[in-house]
Amino acid sequence: AESSGRDPDIAAAMVGADKTIPGIIDSGRVLTFTTSEAIANNFCEGMAADLEGALALAGYTDYTLVEYVPSGMDKAMGVLLNPVLRGLCLTFIFLGLYFELQTPGIGLPLGIAITAALLYFAPLYIEGLATNWEVLLFVVGLILIGLEVFVIPGFGVAGVTGIAAVFISLILSMVANDGFNFEFTGTDMVVQAFGIVMGSIALTLIVIVAFFGRFLSSPLFKRVALLTSEQTTEGYTSNALDHAVLKGKQGKAVTDLRPAGKVEVETEWYDAQTDGEYLLKGDEVVVLEVKNSYIVVRKV
Repeated sequence: AESSGRDPDIAAAMVGADKTIPGIIDSGRVLTFTTSEAIANNFCEGMAADLEGALALAGYTDYTLVEYVPSGMDKAMGVLLNPVLRGLCLTFIFLGLYFELQTPGIGLPLGIAITAALLYFAPLYIEGLATNWEVLLFVVGLILIGLEVFVIPGFGVAGVTGIAAVFISLILSMVANDGFNFEFTGTDMVVQAFGIVMGSIALTLIVIVAFFGRFLSSPLFKRVALLTSEQTTEGYTSNALDHAVLKGKQGKAVTDLRPAGKVEVETEWYDAQTDGEYLLKGDEVVVLEVKNSYIVVRKV
């Protein structure tokens, strides 16, 4: 704007809603001009009735017109950059990761999540919105979440940091930021990006709840699930632990307890759990109490 002799403040107000120019625009709206307003504010060279008139105003007399025809790639990019489709891609990413964690080893949900991530990031990267570090931040966030779920006991710094990294990367990849400099990014763009991510999370939760609600009441679940109960009047008895002598005994964890697992006490293995504490295999434990089918322990 400055190089062409135009007001840079007006130019900034045309791409963001946080610029105030007395007598022209109030903060909270993106500035738009009618033709006469653009001419009055030196943002238009004149008004023409057709293309030839516009070229004449620009001073062009010897020219060749070449019509731009969008390619298939251009049309595909336009579709993939649609906010609704971006939100659906995010939803499939979240759903794919969730169901893969619920049924590890199947691979199909993970494949869907990866495909959705490519469809989400690739158009934004080609368009110049998503940058290398934002994509890397997303990957690092997923790695931290995976470490928290499968490696690090409990849910702490790694998990929270991973979720924050994924959330931030998804939002920043949709806006024209320069690192954390949002000078040329309108507030409305950030709000839209935030809304797309939050809407996708909400849709993911709705789908998960609806899926389990339908599955639990489906004929398939009734065929594979045990829905009958075993009554004592029919001769069934429980195999409850009745080892009061175990209380106060010491042993060691033979599996990780998160918070349930197995422990060894006096050469015998028992199902055990803690009061929420996460223990690692090999940790020394002491028996606090004996329940019907398991014992409650804590770390020594």
